[in-house]
Amino acid sequence: MKIKYLSTITIILLFLVFSLSSCTNESNDSIANNKDILENMNDYLYDLPLDSNDVEAIISQKSLEWKIDSQDSFRDGHAVYLLKKDLEQFSKLPFLVVDLEQSENMRHVMMSYVSLDSPHDKFISKEELFEVFDLALTFYSNPDYSEILFNDFVDYSLEKSPSEDGITWYRRIGNASFQILFYPADDENYGLNIRIVIANPDSIERMRELERYYWLASIEETGTDYSEGTIEEMLKMQLQDDVTYYLIESRLKDIKEIRTIPEGLSSFTNRFVRLDKEDYLSAKLEDDTGSVNVYIQPSTFTIDELEKIRNNIIISVKTGSEQFYIVNVGEIRDLKH
Repeated sequence: MKIKYLSTITIILLFLVFSLSSCTNESNDSIANNKDILENMNDYLYDLPLDSNDVEAIISQKSLEWKIDSQDSFRDGHAVYLLKKDLEQFSKLPFLVVDLEQSENMRHVMMSYVSLDSPHDKFISKEELFEVFDLALTFYSNPDYSEILFNDFVDYSLEKSPSEDGITWYRRIGNASFQILFYPADDENYGLNIRIVIANPDSIERMRELERYYWLASIEETGTDYSEGTIEEMLKMQLQDDVTYYLIESRLKDIKEIRTIPEGLSSFTNRFVRLDKEDYLSAKLEDDTGSVNVYIQPSTFTIDELEKIRNNIIISVKTGSEQFYIVNVGEIRDLKH
């Protein structure tokens, strides 16, 4: 039975937000003031990628029900595992995909939790979500701080209004980037997708490059063109559509928090634009031909990293008399392959 006014993802997030509020107890230390986290985040317990025996041993040590269903590898230093709680039937969801990589200067752990779109699988309990997050942090570095970091996500979630596009939590702690993403499944047969990413700066840069390729391919699939060029060319271009896309080698300067979100930006929605506008930053985007004021979508990059020359995607939006530009931060220009 469908609820008339609330979508599935909104119900999921409301359930999660209120059920997680019990996690915010006296141990909810401030990450910014916890120097131990910064000092120990690079204390790796394991070399990645882990073999199946190590994965099974860690799961067993934590008394979790997950079991390895299958495993694969697409390149040296990489492994991906499919975990289930019932190996006999595929329909017995949820399932967990664990992607591990360590090669050259890159290190990442990516975990995707997927549930079936049925009444008993629309929600994830706070205990199970914490177990998945703690498992990811154990694989990556040091699980001693799982509760503190998880509670930070909880606090952030409590401040947000659940939306159709879910919630995205970003944190940068030393050289470790953290992301937790809740989003509705593309396939109507599935109900809840959760993605947890923990990665070092080099891995994040590589992910940005891959994301740029994905974005540009997705833009082309919609029948929309994008232009490569300079800021001067972008500003001179006659706009035929309300939304246009550009790929420009450029840098960000004068990066600041947004005090007041313009109405046009606040109400604008697009499949390539995150809805958490209060987390956007304002800046000046520049290249050798000119500059323009822009808004930056959330990321885990530091200010110094944002100011590097990058292959940035710019979304030009015209709403009535307003014209504004949204930047999806790309990879650095001199990224080595």
